[in-house]
Amino acid sequence: MNFRALALGSVAALALSAGFASAADLPRRSAAVAPAPVAAPVFTWTGFYAGLNAGFITAKDQGVNDSSFTVGARFGFDYQVGSLVVGVLADADYSGLDVNGLESRFVGQVNARVGFLAQPSLLLYATGGYSYVDINAAGVSYANGWNVGAGVEYRINANWSTFVEYRYLDLRTEGTLASRDVDAHTVKVGVNYRFGSAAAPVVARY
Repeated sequence: MNFRALALGSVAALALSAGFASAADLPRRSAAVAPAPVAAPVFTWTGFYAGLNAGFITAKDQGVNDSSFTVGARFGFDYQVGSLVVGVLADADYSGLDVNGLESRFVGQVNARVGFLAQPSLLLYATGGYSYVDINAAGVSYANGWNVGAGVEYRINANWSTFVEYRYLDLRTEGTLASRDVDAHTVKVGVNYRFGSAAAPVVARY
């Protein structure tokens, strides 16, 4: 027997066995774990807000019409229950209206509103309430009455939203002269800033 060949074969076998053992001890590569999906935040509409707006008003008295641009501000509070949003809203606008001798520079309104969230960031709403218009005319001091309308408000982010709104105003003048009925229509576009809890993400079902 060739002892030299036998010795070399034994050394080779031992080396091969050691290699397999080392390979078995190597850590195995685990499959990459996909990150958990992150849900887009849904913001609550509950909270106070304030906004600015610009628009257009047209009014009619005894068959005479007049129109004017308006600028104003608003302040309100909303409360969200699921996809339903209810709230109160007060706004004041400056106008250059002069219809049939009835000049007005101020239009104020206090309204309730109720809306439905077509999407978490899109509110469709109806509104109605009390309207007051100052009047600068002989024998007439102001006009007041009711209003109804509808609008769309879109949430840009946690704090900011934009809106478009229409209202119909049914007014009656007050003063020393006989009352006169005045019909008016307003269209407004504007932005709202929402405070406090309105910026907190919540889980909602639609």
